[in-house]
Amino acid sequence: MHAWQGIFGLSDFALRAPSILVGIATPALLMLARTKGLSPADRIVWAAFTGLWIDGLWYSADARCYAFLVLFCALQTSAFANLLTAPNTRRAAIWAAWTSLSILTHYQALFLGAVQGLMFLALAPRRAVASWKAGLIFLPMVVWMGVHATRVLQFARPEVAWYDLLRPQDL
Repeated sequence: MHAWQGIFGLSDFALRAPSILVGIATPALLMLARTKGLSPADRIVWAAFTGLWIDGLWYSADARCYAFLVLFCALQTSAFANLLTAPNTRRAAIWAAWTSLSILTHYQALFLGAVQGLMFLALAPRRAVASWKAGLIFLPMVVWMGVHATRVLQFARPEVAWYDLLRPQDL
């Protein structure tokens, strides 16, 4: 964003423009993505649902990175589908890269990545273990999360949080 601000300024529109552009590009990229197991018609339906998703449209007008999160998670899911159809280290590395970008964009993407990773281990255990080198792509993300851990943990303190903290009985 720093470079973007230097070129386009700090106006409301200038700060929202990257999300708007990504929100427009996401459905187009989903149509172009070579996702194994999805026909061109399936990709068009996936792109249409993504492009017409009300929350996605809302996020595209936001100055935050939620539109990027939608894009990265969609490409992560496409890479995951490709990985499951023909597991190898290259496809695992592509999936790991998109997963890392998703998680670095928003920590909640960790849940999607964890579920997909566990599914990969369950559905293709030998291939998953054989492609262990792809897991090295997660190292920068893990280091960055470690750097931010103290800041993230501050939001769990009642005097900092702007929401009521969950207690065991709330679950």
